[in-house]
Amino acid sequence: MARKKFRGSFEVAVDGKRRVSVPASFRTILGEEPIVIFPSRIPEGALDCRTEDNMESMFDHEISKIDPNAPNRDELVVALETVTNGASHNASVDQNGRFSLPQEMSEKVHITKKCMFVGQGEYFKLYDPSRYKAYCEEAELLLKNAAKRARETPERPADAVAAPHPENRAGGA
Repeated sequence: MARKKFRGSFEVAVDGKRRVSVPASFRTILGEEPIVIFPSRIPEGALDCRTEDNMESMFDHEISKIDPNAPNRDELVVALETVTNGASHNASVDQNGRFSLPQEMSEKVHITKKCMFVGQGEYFKLYDPSRYKAYCEEAELLLKNAAKRARETPERPADAVAAPHPENRAGGA
């Protein structure tokens, strides 16, 4: 049976001890699994929250993208693990359905009074509500522009070399 996915967005309060209440639907998926929290790379200004198993899957996926013939492959793998694990924090959901945000992380992403839990399928992100709103606006524009470019790009054979889109050419269009 497929694992349930983290879906939806939920705004919750952050108490004086930096505790947040995990939305009930997310608690159901987490069960008693601890959470690994670390700074998001995309977008910056958010926190990624994953289970241990999902964290391992993420590492496997990221490592698989590194060229196996790269002369510095081992160095890149160690860099990925060091940067991600070094910035990570383990958290457990308490009997009241809460966990504490690490102070340095929450301050860096401006999660102080309110926090957005945002499902990402296999994991979830935490945002300051205003940052989440701004990111959604950026993401909508990004998707709109990508769809527009896709409509403007003529069909071409799979082995054809793609010319840069006019907006991406040196010197502009």
